[in-house]
Amino acid sequence: MVSFQENPEQLQLRASNFGIADSLGLDGGLTEVLFLSPVELNLDAAADRIREIVTARQVRRVVIDSVAELEPAVRDPMRFDDFLASMVGFLRGHEVTTLMTREIPQLFGAELMIASRGLSYIVDNIVLLRYIELLGEIKRSIGVLKARGSDHDKQLRELVIAGGQITIGDRFRNLARLMTGMP
Repeated sequence: MVSFQENPEQLQLRASNFGIADSLGLDGGLTEVLFLSPVELNLDAAADRIREIVTARQVRRVVIDSVAELEPAVRDPMRFDDFLASMVGFLRGHEVTTLMTREIPQLFGAELMIASRGLSYIVDNIVLLRYIELLGEIKRSIGVLKARGSDHDKQLRELVIAGGQITIGDRFRNLARLMTGMP
């Protein structure tokens, strides 16, 4: 896991709060966290380090949390698309399953900024996790926006994290505008 926000100890603590710390594999060595401070981030050095680890350890799965933290490290904003396409291409070429997160800039509202300048074309799948307000309660929703080459489930469903479990519930029924966060 490449993290720009939380070091391994912080991740372990947060996972403990949700009751899922044991499943992360941090203690058993199944998961390694490469923490790179966004304040001191050099994009090319970060890419080199990621490539080095993937190659040397024959990594099969990578989580990058969050892609948004990389953008400020790019001196030329137009270079970000190329950088990300290159990184995804490298990982794909090494048959690495990659999960990249990206925060939506606002919690509620109609804006859905998936990537800085339409980078959805370089990824195979896009899953949207979003908070919604429903009858005076904040709920989490999950939906698959894109699954390249498949006729995927297009329903928005409730995502529940409780009691050490993550559950994808039933679809939200008789509601419109869920993706705005304000049905």
